Amino acid sequence: MFPAPALTRFKRLVLVLWSKVGGKASHVGKTRLACVTRSTEVGGAERALAEFIQRLDLATIDPVILCYGSSTCIRQVMRHYGLKVETLEAGADCSVTDYWCSFVTAQPQVVWFINTDFGIFPWQAYAAAKLCGARRIVSIEQLLTDPVIYEKRKNALITQVSRWIGWPGRHQRKLQRLFCDKIICVSDGIRRRLVEEYGYPKEKMVVILNGVNLSQFNGRGEMSVRKTLKIGEFDDVLVYIARLEQRKRVDVLLRAVALVLQAGHSCKCIIVGDGLLREALINQSLELGLSESVFFVGFAQNVRPYLAASNIYVATSEKEGSPLTLAEAMAAGLPCIASDIAGHNEVVVHGYNGLLFEVGSPESLASCIRDLLANRERQLAMGANSRKRAEEHFNNDDLMAKMRAIVLN
Repeated sequence: MFPAPALTRFKRLVLVLWSKVGGKASHVGKTRLACVTRSTEVGGAERALAEFIQRLDLATIDPVILCYGSSTCIRQVMRHYGLKVETLEAGADCSVTDYWCSFVTAQPQVVWFINTDFGIFPWQAYAAAKLCGARRIVSIEQLLTDPVIYEKRKNALITQVSRWIGWPGRHQRKLQRLFCDKIICVSDGIRRRLVEEYGYPKEKMVVILNGVNLSQFNGRGEMSVRKTLKIGEFDDVLVYIARLEQRKRVDVLLRAVALVLQAGHSCKCIIVGDGLLREALINQSLELGLSESVFFVGFAQNVRPYLAASNIYVATSEKEGSPLTLAEAMAAGLPCIASDIAGHNEVVVHGYNGLLFEVGSPESLASCIRDLLANRERQLAMGANSRKRAEEHFNNDDLMAKMRAIVLN
């Protein structure tokens, strides 16, 4: 007897082959683009995908979204953008046969893997995309969270051997480079690591930063958020927008705000986002005596009102790709205080449109906050520079046009 999973896969394979022989494609004359995701939460990657699809010429491009796992988040984002996109839901745990069946069902000419973290799709997925007959395979890397797994030694030979031994998973991740025609990185820091640590070929790599729709961020007259939270018209307000998870280091922000208040400065802080650490962070805020200064408002699909109600944007992550909210804060004309990491320091120019602080240090962050709170003219000048930098380097129309050219060739 065959095990149940094997029989299920066999039945699915037969059905797929039958539909392949007898079915008719509805996308004849168009380029079929399969956008492959594994989204569990709504974030910058999901919104960027919607912005990309929104700009496609649907007369010539026929997009389909393949969701491995739940499609709830993707469907939510597409509804918000008013997009009616074919969305297929596949199983969370897939073999090469499962991936192949999904791709054959979708019948793509182009397969685009959207990696919110490095390695979320195994090498079998890329192999299946190649086997299904796709003429082009592209991936986008949003984040590399794994540490460097070898140390450089004095002896070059030992260093090279260390690279080759590595983890088994490390070599599996390397296989991605063989199947992809192009690999898009949202920051140069990600590109460098893939080339230096994983041996990815430089000629396949391209950096495209996350951009923003500048037309949506004109004007700073929003007061409804301040009224709702009972924040004064002239109060200084910090804003943080991201998921509440460990690598975002919101705990550092809370301790920094406490230090700023202890030093005699007055400010409020709005935290926009949700996540597993929400209750723990609220408890930390209460323990630090910040109940009247810090506001946890939860997840917001539209973050513009919170940016418009604030004076300074703060990003505290210990690891990032190219955070979309940081670009949005710049487009809104806010000076940005960010941890000095790859991804942040490619967006924030220290002393020009914001300040960089030592990763994980509430004292360093508090010093930057006090600096801008005490110098209103500098705060406004940096805000103006943020908008200028967003217009010059983060215009979504320009970046999405570049993305289309890479993905669709």
